[in-house]
Formats: sequence, structure tokens, C-alpha cells
Amino acid sequence: MNKDEIKKLAKLTLSQNRVDKKIADYVLGKLARRELATYLRYLKSLLAKNSVVILSEKPLPSQAKAKLTRLFTEKDVSFELSPEIGDGIKVIIGDTIIDLSLAGYVDSAVVKLKQEL
Repeated sequence: MNKDEIKKLAKLTLSQNRVDKKIADYVLGKLARRELATYLRYLKSLLAKNSVVILSEKPLPSQAKAKLTRLFTEKDVSFELSPEIGDGIKVIIGDTIIDLSLAGYVDSAVVKLKQEL
């Protein structure tokens, strides 16, 4: 099986943000070890594209969680605690990181000041 066919299988497996058990069982039974590794790599990439991770130091209020979830209606939103964030939040969407923390703001301000000097 070539890479394009394996990629299509990964997309079919995650149709409508749910794992199709029949396709997953087929894949596990039919693919060779090397093909299975490629399949899992594509599956992991698709999951990363379809998910949003929101990091905060303390648990967010339910109203804030609801607003953030509505912002990303097409994606699977998860909330995690991370003590190094400090005040604010970090939003991770695939490879993109949006730093809305106080520490991130101070760091970016320092970088801008250094560039202007």
C-alpha cells in the first residue's frame, strides 16, 4: 500500500472527529508493520490538526471554558493545568502557540524594546 492510500485510511478512520472502529480493525489486521507506523504518524498529525489545548496555571471558570469552547467549535478543545504559565493562558492549535500569559507579554515587550534600541 502506498503513502497516499495510507493517508486516505487515516482520514477515513477519523471521520467526523470519531474513530471508525471497522476501519481501525481493518487497518490493524491488514497493514504491515512499516505501513502501520506510517498510518499512526498520519493519524497523530490529523488529531493534532483537529484539537486545541488550552493551558492555564489555575482551573478556568466554567464561563471562560464555555467561551473558549465556542471559539473553536470545529475542533476538540481540552483544558490542562500548567504551573509555569503564570497568569493568563496559552492556546496550542497544531503547531501554533498563542501566548496570552503575563510572562509572554513581558517577554515580547522586552524583545521589542531591545530591537528598538
